[in-house]
Amino acid sequence: MAILTADVGEGHVAAANALASELSALDRDAEIVVIDVLAAFGRTLRLVLRDGYRLQLRRAPWLFGLIFALALRVRVARRIGRAGLTLLGGRGLARALAEARPDIVVSTYPAATSVLGALRLRGRVTVPVYATITDLAGAAFWAHPGIDLHLVMHAAVVDEVEREAGAGSARAIRPLVGEKFGLRPARADARAALELPLEERVVVVSGGGWAVGDLVGAVETAREDASTNVICLAGRDEKVRAKLESEFCDDRRVRVLPFTDRMPELLSAADVLIHSTGGVTLLEALACDCPVIAFGVPRGHGPALARAAAGLGLAAHARTRDDLRRALVTPPQVSGADAASLTAGAALLAAPTRAIARRQPRRRLVPALAVSCALGAFVLGSSEAAFAVVDGPFDLKPLAAIPTAKPWVGVVVEAPQPEIPALARVIRADGASASFAFHRLPDPATLRMLSADGDGVIVALRPAGVDDWLGTLDQLRDSRKRDARRGALFALAPATGLSAGQYLLARAAGARLVADTHATSVGLVSSERLVPGQVVVAAADTSALRRLLRLIAKQRLRASSLQALEQAS
Repeated sequence: MAILTADVGEGHVAAANALASELSALDRDAEIVVIDVLAAFGRTLRLVLRDGYRLQLRRAPWLFGLIFALALRVRVARRIGRAGLTLLGGRGLARALAEARPDIVVSTYPAATSVLGALRLRGRVTVPVYATITDLAGAAFWAHPGIDLHLVMHAAVVDEVEREAGAGSARAIRPLVGEKFGLRPARADARAALELPLEERVVVVSGGGWAVGDLVGAVETAREDASTNVICLAGRDEKVRAKLESEFCDDRRVRVLPFTDRMPELLSAADVLIHSTGGVTLLEALACDCPVIAFGVPRGHGPALARAAAGLGLAAHARTRDDLRRALVTPPQVSGADAASLTAGAALLAAPTRAIARRQPRRRLVPALAVSCALGAFVLGSSEAAFAVVDGPFDLKPLAAIPTAKPWVGVVVEAPQPEIPALARVIRADGASASFAFHRLPDPATLRMLSADGDGVIVALRPAGVDDWLGTLDQLRDSRKRDARRGALFALAPATGLSAGQYLLARAAGARLVADTHATSVGLVSSERLVPGQVVVAAADTSALRRLLRLIAKQRLRASSLQALEQAS
């Protein structure tokens, strides 16, 4: 068996080592070789994928944020990226696999997964190929239709992978962490080994193997509490370590450590982990029952990981120092990554192969690049200001009301997935219905629950930044594909304003745009007059939702989903 990985940070290598350990324990006769895929790819890709990536995170995080957003939300961009990776690295990887002659290949690194999947589709790799996905967001970036099975760390990721790679292409497993995290010491023993006080609070700050993110801000905020001891991990970056040691050399409550193999002890000893990258370190913290706060996250995949972890109830997401202070006062509850019991090793040994049709290489790189350039030019003129120019003369504003003869008010609820059941119960108890708005649709079970209650589902468009609006068309089409119910397709405009690009793409998908009146609905008072057909956006809070429903009932109106309101108009 061959395991493909890369020393881009520490997470991919840690996942590969954990997988190799699991497989060796299950089959002591197995021959396992771990391949450094960057060496196989060659010097050019190694510079781009490792050194270029690290430079972007350090010096130009906005650039990686743009690249990641394009790759994640625009299928054309993903195809261009995959074609480039395969063109530059396919021959080298095929040669490395031919020399290793494995009967199974597993990738723990997304660039390797893309090339491996392409080689499988083209028949240049004929053995089963699998991939692990340790992140909780950006699965389209990790997944590939040529992979037989993707092993994901949470059931919520399965559906996203299958949208990209096909039905049956993903399975949730137990989080992939090293064996030593399952044998972690008790808190008292861990603190004694680390020479930490037993009764005082301990906060661990980490920026991953490359020590990225706002580590100084995290330490400064954590040490504001006089009873807190802070351990800051500087990874393998000696410059960052020297800077941190110089910054906090006079504070005995702050300890700066280089890259360490004592993470099980550190996470067992900690009251909370402040982390800026996510991925494997998040899984390790959860394995040690250590609460996690995402803070100082660099642009790119980091914010998406933080939002996903917070949405699944696995971490808190602190965007500012004030948010971090509040989260440190009441750290998030540790709910565990998922209920899956199957380990990665066991899943691989029992994994079936899929019938994957071979594809001939497509010579479409030039047209795809032309489309990408056209999209880039379109981005420059697609802002809220550009939309305002045409909005006035042509009256293109999103709907604030849907004309109806019924005494109904359209209610939209925008909420994180963990809060949906409680909010749905409030609406059901009132005998009403509502439309739930999501940036990314929830799992099928939640969709079935909402459908059974008569509630609707609509898309909440992302803010109209350069790196956010390009996926509008894919976002709406995926929503239509996944939601079996038909009728009007609605999209909730961002509260910060709609761009010309979002408007055009939403209309191209056949969506009706609805204004985000969230600021108004939060401030509704008992004297405010509602009219039939008016659309209000409810706060993601059960108390606020009950107040809104009481106000609607007081005026002899009824809360309704936008879909029901449209059908009754």
